Amino acid sequence: MKAATIILILCLPLFAQETITINGTELRLGMQKADVLELLGAKNDLSKWDAKSDAKSDNWCATPKNDRSDDKCPFNFSFTNEKLVIINKSHGGATGDPVAKMINAFFTEMRKLENNGQGRITFDTQEFNTDSLRVREVRFWVGNKEYTLSVTQGVGERTMESNVGFGEVLLSPTEPQKK
Repeated sequence: MKAATIILILCLPLFAQETITINGTELRLGMQKADVLELLGAKNDLSKWDAKSDAKSDNWCATPKNDRSDDKCPFNFSFTNEKLVIINKSHGGATGDPVAKMINAFFTEMRKLENNGQGRITFDTQEFNTDSLRVREVRFWVGNKEYTLSVTQGVGERTMESNVGFGEVLLSPTEPQKK
């Protein structure tokens, strides 16, 4: 536990350099509240957000101006002591039992790996395009297993319902694997 704490402290400056882009505005942790509100206010409607989980934080929502979606708070962020401490960006969602079943299967597989002490994951991304289809995949490997999350969409004149999938493959130790 002590070693993990030391590593976390040593890595904190690296985490501070990470950014999230919200509606064209790049944000990083530690920014001053006044600067964040000014930058985001140019392209977004801003509103206070009551997050009852932490009374010490100053919580806000940003919604792109003229946004007609059902998501009332696609971007939320919090300040403590006038500094940006949390940035949360929604990348969308989907509803229905098929999607829930797939995400639950993904969660179950990841939980099994975590419980078995297999936390080292290697991944890559692939994209395939034809005149009528686009397929995007995130593939990752843990031990002798390969997992794939994918989305297939029609392009051009081809219309089809988008398809999202999750699968796993058990690889033979003699098969090439990502390291």
